[in-house]
Amino acid sequence: MKSLYDHIGAIAVQSIKSRIRRNQIKPKTDKTNKKGQKGTTLIESARLLNSISYKIVSDTIVVGTNLAYARIHHEGGNIKQTITDKMKKYFWAKFYETKIEKWKFMALSKQGMLNIHIPARPYLFLDDDDEKSITKVALTYMEKYFLRNIKGLK
Repeated sequence: MKSLYDHIGAIAVQSIKSRIRRNQIKPKTDKTNKKGQKGTTLIESARLLNSISYKIVSDTIVVGTNLAYARIHHEGGNIKQTITDKMKKYFWAKFYETKIEKWKFMALSKQGMLNIHIPARPYLFLDDDDEKSITKVALTYMEKYFLRNIKGLK
């Protein structure tokens, strides 16, 4: 039988993944992907989505991901990237493939550093509905636990 912590962890992971799939992250974002990519704001390859998991550490449920780039998507920030000739060729290829202006801008950037701003897109959170689901599961679990133990006392 699954432990209560396993049930709660599964609810949290399922809810977070569902919100990412529906692009319901904080703050609300336009469902149209401005970068011309398929999918929602946080889904291009689904690697981030598929990496979200939980683990039980002592009496705590830890929900998160082990991907290095997950934190900057959650918290936002700036990335400084050195531009190489190989990268410029890639940017031009992406521009000709997609006609998206950001690729042209990146291809025309001077040798050196490119500063990329990533806005915060918090996705690791529980909302009121999650708390209600977790409370319901916890109460059901405790009810079954007490009923089992009361029967054992008789």
